[in-house]
Amino acid sequence: MIYLNLGVDEADGDVTEHANTDALKEFLLLFGIYNGIWLMTDADTTEVFVTDNASTLYHSVDVLTGDKIFIQRYQSFEDAYSVALLMRDV
Repeated sequence: MIYLNLGVDEADGDVTEHANTDALKEFLLLFGIYNGIWLMTDADTTEVFVTDNASTLYHSVDVLTGDKIFIQRYQSFEDAYSVALLMRDV
C-alpha cells in the first residue's frame, strides 16, 4: 500500500491510499491538467523533485522507494525550492 499526502497551495494535505505504484501513477495522470509548481518527495529517500510539469511527477514515482509520498503544489519556484532546501537540511 502506498500513501499519498497531496497538498495544494496553503491547504493541508489529503491522504489517499493506492494499492501499488501503478495505481498511484494512474492517479497522478489526472494532474496533467493542473498548472502550478510541484514538489514531490517521500519519507525514505533524499530525493526531492521540483517541476512545473505534472507528467514529471508520473515519471519520477519509480525513483521514490518509500510507502509515504508527499506532493505539494506551490505558486512559484522560489516557494517550492525554499521548502526543498529545508527538507535537504533536515
